[in-house]
Amino acid sequence: MDSRSWLPRNSRIIFLILLVAPSSRMLAQTLPEFSFSESDPTIGLLSIPQLEYEGKVAFEDVIFEFNLATGTFSVPTLRAADDRLTIVPVTSITDGVQVTGSWSASGGSDFESLRNHHYVIEILSGGVVDIELNSNLDEHLYLLDNLGIVIDETSFFSNSLSLDLEPGSYTVVAATRSSGGAADYTLSLTGPISAEVKRVNSRMIEYAGSWESSGGSSIESFRNGHYLFEVDYDSYLEISIDSNVNTTFYLLDSLGISVATEFGDRLRRRLNAGTYELVVATQVTGESGNYVLTLNGEVSGFRERISNTFNIVGSWDSSGGPDPESPANPSYSFDVTEQSLLDITFNSSVPDSLYLLDENGIVLSSTFSSRLTRTVEPGRYRLVPATSSIGESANFVINVYGLVENLSEDER
Repeated sequence: MDSRSWLPRNSRIIFLILLVAPSSRMLAQTLPEFSFSESDPTIGLLSIPQLEYEGKVAFEDVIFEFNLATGTFSVPTLRAADDRLTIVPVTSITDGVQVTGSWSASGGSDFESLRNHHYVIEILSGGVVDIELNSNLDEHLYLLDNLGIVIDETSFFSNSLSLDLEPGSYTVVAATRSSGGAADYTLSLTGPISAEVKRVNSRMIEYAGSWESSGGSSIESFRNGHYLFEVDYDSYLEISIDSNVNTTFYLLDSLGISVATEFGDRLRRRLNAGTYELVVATQVTGESGNYVLTLNGEVSGFRERISNTFNIVGSWDSSGGPDPESPANPSYSFDVTEQSLLDITFNSSVPDSLYLLDENGIVLSSTFSSRLTRTVEPGRYRLVPATSSIGESANFVINVYGLVENLSEDER
């Protein structure tokens, strides 16, 4: 906080009036409350609920502290204006207001979907409120109470609602009967309502990715796509994928615990605010193809969880057989930066095997097939490709997927 000279004590009422007066930057939506600090009676506290700042409405009360002994006040450092609700432009109509908007890809009859548009309205006094939605699509209206419970919705042949409502906050959902609609619309609201209408903001994030040789149904394999993002508020999230490959979504919380699994191209969930990891997997191992991910909701910070892929092309001139310590078999060392699944593929033209060893030379895993998987802790590890018989000469290819780095060939 910073301190500034304050007005004389008897000018407090003038200051309150100035503070709540309409401003392009700051406006109190409800009457501020003044009280004294319980720990220090010389400190006055001015609490302002629903403070509007630069067109956005804060959910947390903003509190100014006044030192009545020194005549100074402290202004809290305001966060960037809360972007969950935005005040939208309205047009005055008889006994109400009208909002214009447009769907780019509507959420259909899913009232929670933020691909539909959610408007928060205030009923000032009890009475009949009329709501009408018009577009060139088959519209669908929902009215929700302040707990998010559906109070009413339009019937199949109607685009309007008329209800006798108590004072309070409500949410109007402008939806369509079919998903994916794109059109302009007008939303008309009449009755004892506030002229101020706020819209719940949502974001649509698109990301193009690909599998080169997917990890199948493995939730840990980095042969599948791993993405991190934040859910900004307790809210509803939709994730979809456009691909020619059969897919599976895994959704993990910040502790790595699975909160959702969806076989198919769409995942819908109501989530608590926090950080999540999305794993984009395939239903069959080894798939290759492109995809486009789309996220719709109150999300931010979408980014790929970075992992390394190492491609090793090597050969045996005269192999050491199935002995991982034979100097005739190549050896490759690497670091694991954090707990990770190592997903390793291995191919050659002769009967072969692959060994995974720790930094002490202890064999942790081995395989006589084309794939080796093992979850390991951070540390230094070695891979040794070997053959079934001594003296083999052939080429091989190893692909290493995981949170690995610093891979190099060892001198034998």
